[in-house]
Amino acid sequence: MNQHDAIDRTVVASGPADWNSATFVILGRLVRVRGQNILFSPSQNAIFAVNDTAADIWRSL
Repeated sequence: MNQHDAIDRTVVASGPADWNSATFVILGRLVRVRGQNILFSPSQNAIFAVNDTAADIWRSL
């Protein structure tokens, strides 16, 4: 992936809580800038620098 490529992912997970079923959505955009993987999270208003393993996991979701 070059620095201009981006991967958008939406992950929906649901499962039983103590007494009900919870559903959450994780939104994010993974980009590579100057060799560094950067994950933008608009839902948390955060930016994360992630290693290659974490970026590979994000891409596989």
